[in-house]
Amino acid sequence: MKQLSRKDCYMIIMLIICSVLLFAYPFFKAQHVYEFDTLSSHFQITAKMRQMEEKSTQFIRRSYRLQEEAYHNVHVYGHKGAMNVEEIAVFEAVRDYENTVVNACEQRIDTLKQSFAGYGITQLEVLEHAQIRRYGNLIVCIIASDADALLRESEAEL
Repeated sequence: MKQLSRKDCYMIIMLIICSVLLFAYPFFKAQHVYEFDTLSSHFQITAKMRQMEEKSTQFIRRSYRLQEEAYHNVHVYGHKGAMNVEEIAVFEAVRDYENTVVNACEQRIDTLKQSFAGYGITQLEVLEHAQIRRYGNLIVCIIASDADALLRESEAEL
């Protein structure tokens, strides 16, 4: 049997290290798993600071046009009145209904844009900054001028 040279040993070590890194990479890049209660309570605090109220199930059905079998839990916060479009919605979607909930959030934003087109300049500016983020089966829809910052803040805290 032939003796391995020092160069061959280094090459084998490098291949082992690369293999381990390639195996571990997906685990480092995996999306953090959030719990509905934790994520929802974070946005509940944000909503209270912004003096928002929790919306009723009737509001959710009317505004998001979702059937109750599409989600397990939901919390939607918004302001009283129709002129302030700021809104925070946190959905826990039923398995295989995640895209349905995301589409409902996109539809909600589009409907509001159509409603304020032509006269609601401030509202349209807020709607342009709206964000929808999906974390597994949790979907967060934030309609606010600082929606991106709110999402980054929630991800950093959780």
